[in-house]
Amino acid sequence: MKNVIAPQTAGKILLACLILLAIFHALVISGLLPGDIVWSGQVRESRFEIVLMESVSLIITLLFAIIVSIQLGIICQGKLRKTVRFGLWVMFLFFTLGIIGNIASPSRVENYIFTPLAIIMAFLSLRLAIDK
Repeated sequence: MKNVIAPQTAGKILLACLILLAIFHALVISGLLPGDIVWSGQVRESRFEIVLMESVSLIITLLFAIIVSIQLGIICQGKLRKTVRFGLWVMFLFFTLGIIGNIASPSRVENYIFTPLAIIMAFLSLRLAIDK
């Protein structure tokens, strides 16, 4: 795995994915993207529920972006090493579980767009987590 992609490259790609994902969540929250393409399309009746759930998703995504930014040395250089490493393993687990959820979803958007994205993000998180 270590020879497949350099940690800096993995981190930059992962950070770009997280930024795009944060923009996606913001677009769903704002109503510019339909809420039925997220959460397996199950939250259709209540705009409040979509906003609440997508807000939590946005916060988690931004937290993950901070973790990756620290790992890359963009912010807080040289600090929080153990916490960041733990956070990267949590991200790997989170994206791995996301793969399962996206595959099981009745939503084609989640099947065909977010499953491959979750696979890529899980792989990149793992690459950063195993870096010394």
